[in-house]
Amino acid sequence: DRPLNFSYSRPAPFDEPDVLSGTIQSVFYDDYIRFRVGLPANHGPEPGLYVSGGMNRHVRVPLTRVAEDAFAAAYPVSFFSGDRLRAEAVCPSEGVIARSPGFPVFSAVPGRGEEWVSEDRLFRVRFRTGSLFAPLHGTVIPDTASLPADSRVYAVIPEETPLDDPVLVQFAGLDVTDSRLGVYRISGTGTPAYAGRETEDGFLGARTRHLGRFAALRDTVPPEILYLRPAEGTVYRTQTPRIAAGFRDALSGIGGEDDYVFRLNGRRLIMEYDPPRNTAFYPYPADFEPGDYVLSVEIRDRAGNVSRRETRFRILPN
Repeated sequence: DRPLNFSYSRPAPFDEPDVLSGTIQSVFYDDYIRFRVGLPANHGPEPGLYVSGGMNRHVRVPLTRVAEDAFAAAYPVSFFSGDRLRAEAVCPSEGVIARSPGFPVFSAVPGRGEEWVSEDRLFRVRFRTGSLFAPLHGTVIPDTASLPADSRVYAVIPEETPLDDPVLVQFAGLDVTDSRLGVYRISGTGTPAYAGRETEDGFLGARTRHLGRFAALRDTVPPEILYLRPAEGTVYRTQTPRIAAGFRDALSGIGGEDDYVFRLNGRRLIMEYDPPRNTAFYPYPADFEPGDYVLSVEIRDRAGNVSRRETRFRILPN
């Protein structure tokens, strides 16, 4: 699971430093939420960890030293289900040394539909009755992936949780009539992969079998046609030229064989598509008559952006 890493600086009361010197990490793991408190060098006495939620739920969680400058703790997450959880690390001689920003705690169980909604109400996860293998506890928080400034990114934690039936992740407040908007799953390296595009009651969504980070992105760049064979101006003395093309798309990708059209002198060719290599080729033995030919290709990505290209070649008589 990817930790929720928090270190912060904020305006503080007169009895606290302006910059909090410690850190708190939180990880959902099975029925527990685990905490790791990092301390600055030359820290004072052992800190106390205080965790609070709504409904006057406040507990002190015992800490265990795991390194010279770190302590760890765990607490049943079900105690805070439905609350907004915050954690503070306090040293007797220094006061508060770390404070986590609050985040909501959700639970879901097999056999029951559930909905997890972000605090800004602009993102939600909808679990079906058959989505889960076992009870699940987690959170939904805004994320700061390295994506365009107008992107919306949310993390559904614990990430990489496998699901029996897909869940529906949905974004609100977007122009769902814009066909170039889609939902993308963000990898651990920050790379977006197209997850889908469904619209329902003003929401933009996609179905997924794994939790993780999701973004609503707009793809405005058409696919790139890397090569088209035969090359422009090629002259053949054989009647069996190889017909092929290579292409790539930086974001939404090519969906499949329905997303490209090849024509030879206006007549459509049935091509074979190789998705791993992003290539298409004419798989049948070609036996063309001598003459001049125009090969054209039109490729469309999942967002509807289109690229076109053509090449002319000649076949001489034997």
